[in-house]
Amino acid sequence: TRIGDRTKIDNLAHIAHNVEVGTDCLICGMVGLAGSAKVGNRVVLAGQCGVGDNLFVGDDVIAGAATKIMTNAPAGRVLLGYPAVKMETHIAMQKAMRRLQRLSARLAAIEARLGTPEAEE
Repeated sequence: TRIGDRTKIDNLAHIAHNVEVGTDCLICGMVGLAGSAKVGNRVVLAGQCGVGDNLFVGDDVIAGAATKIMTNAPAGRVLLGYPAVKMETHIAMQKAMRRLQRLSARLAAIEARLGTPEAEE
């Protein structure tokens, strides 16, 4: 296991065997880096992030709190969620989930007015 210069590691972080962490990284509390993971330079892993074994996290990646990185992360990405996705994708998914209840009610009203395809068969 190798930790680069000026990398800061918070309490309760677990860095497993054969891990390589670059320089100027920030590893916050309760982060877990599984065996043989490789983390680039200037990476931020917020609290409770997880990086799977044998994965590569590119330079300048930022992973938000509780993000679970389960595939290689390209350089410069901002990641959120479980599994980790681009921040923009995660925000769009959360917005869509918040609309589901209203969309379901609208669909039920339309089906009540027009009938359902199953009823016509």
